[in-house]
Amino acid sequence: MAITTPGAAGATCRVTGGDGLNETVVTPAMVRIARSRRNVSIACTLPDGRTADRTISPSYSDYSYVQLPVGYLVDSLSGAMWTYPSEIGVEAVP
Repeated sequence: MAITTPGAAGATCRVTGGDGLNETVVTPAMVRIARSRRNVSIACTLPDGRTADRTISPSYSDYSYVQLPVGYLVDSLSGAMWTYPSEIGVEAVP
């Protein structure tokens, strides 16, 4: 997942959640997130001291529907049926 902070590059962001994810990055950044049904939280501190938070909920992968019924069952047990957006913008409120 690509993480950006529009208008404030260089923000320090802590990315947590999913299946044990706990990573700190400086934007713009790429973070590898394992598929899971758990939310991912992003908490950023911008260079000017403002903060910005965002929680990302997973959605069903379209591919999982194609595999009915056996593939759907396997994907639901492994977490592969969930997907996150490929790019997230985290904006601070003025």
